Amino acid sequence: MRSLYGSILALGLLTACDGALGDVFGDGGDDDDDGDDGGTGDGGGGGSMLSRDNYGDSSDRDGYVEVPVEVGAGTSAFLVTVESGSYPTLEALYGPDGDEVLYWEDWYDSDESLTSAFFWDGKVMALNWPVREQDGPLQQGTWTALVSTIDNQGYYEGNADVEVTTLTKADGALDRADVRVRIVWADGVGQDSAVVAAMEGAVERWREVWGAYGLNLVESYHESTLDAELGFVWNGSADVEANAEQFDGQELILIVGETYDGDGTLYGLAGGIPGSIEPNRYTYVSLSWLAHAGGNGTFNDDEIRLMGETAAHECGHFMGLFHPVESSYNYWDALGDTEQCSTWSSCETKLGDNLMFPYPICSYTSCEPQGELTGDQQGVAQRYIGSL
Repeated sequence: MRSLYGSILALGLLTACDGALGDVFGDGGDDDDDGDDGGTGDGGGGGSMLSRDNYGDSSDRDGYVEVPVEVGAGTSAFLVTVESGSYPTLEALYGPDGDEVLYWEDWYDSDESLTSAFFWDGKVMALNWPVREQDGPLQQGTWTALVSTIDNQGYYEGNADVEVTTLTKADGALDRADVRVRIVWADGVGQDSAVVAAMEGAVERWREVWGAYGLNLVESYHESTLDAELGFVWNGSADVEANAEQFDGQELILIVGETYDGDGTLYGLAGGIPGSIEPNRYTYVSLSWLAHAGGNGTFNDDEIRLMGETAAHECGHFMGLFHPVESSYNYWDALGDTEQCSTWSSCETKLGDNLMFPYPICSYTSCEPQGELTGDQQGVAQRYIGSL
């Protein structure tokens, strides 16, 4: 989440300020009926393939369900998505040799953030693995994600129905990728020519920022009837899921609305860290054009640049990136090359130009550019299942 002033907690994300059976598919064609294919280029990984497995299951009487993930030769990353009427959370992850790779208690109260999969604030859990270079490469064989189902009081809930999707990615080029993003206009927004022109300008800044780190933005546009007030983002919604189901499940979805229920300080918000490209009630990144345009409701060049950086920032969250430091200055990401700092002045000095810094640094007339990523941050984004 990115906002003008500082940090808030929302959607159970440890982010502040400002988340069919066995079919195999590759780079699907654009199914947009408006004929507006986005940017192209030669920066993508080419040849990357996703494999998907989807099935229903239920937790045992103690509230646990085991999710197997088959990792073959060439598999570079996998994404586990679990949806439920309860709150699915990651208990542990085991490699093919049975060794425990992740355990929730090691991270739940940590001052460093690796994944939001450990937290039970939403009805969808998403785990993208590996996150960091030190977490890979993947050992071939059957991995097991142990997932728990939690009730609204925080207790284990047995015999809860779940919908499970596993996606695996074969990608031999983790230094470059195409990232397809569907830019969805909330109801009526795409009819405002000034907003459309500003967003197109913002996309060029976004493309510039990502391109420096081997991420080739491939955007397309789509009209929708989603509420322009964006109130659905706080708890997800069936409308968000229905919107995502129109597409092919290989792209990020950025919803451009007017404002977050009238909040003029909140620039953008992501449906998870990471989010899941498998259609569900949280399959979105969202952005308020009015917050960027400011009190006069019109854009200048600096505001357009800022909007592009917000889009890149929020999609970065969806791809698994946390803020390098939260704006309380006592929580950090779990990456080794993002400097730790603990005061307002030191954090803005050391990290203020980072794309994932929790808030823009602005004067009365302009905001400082924020487009830098560290090598470890680039690696997280490249390992995301939607970076192909």
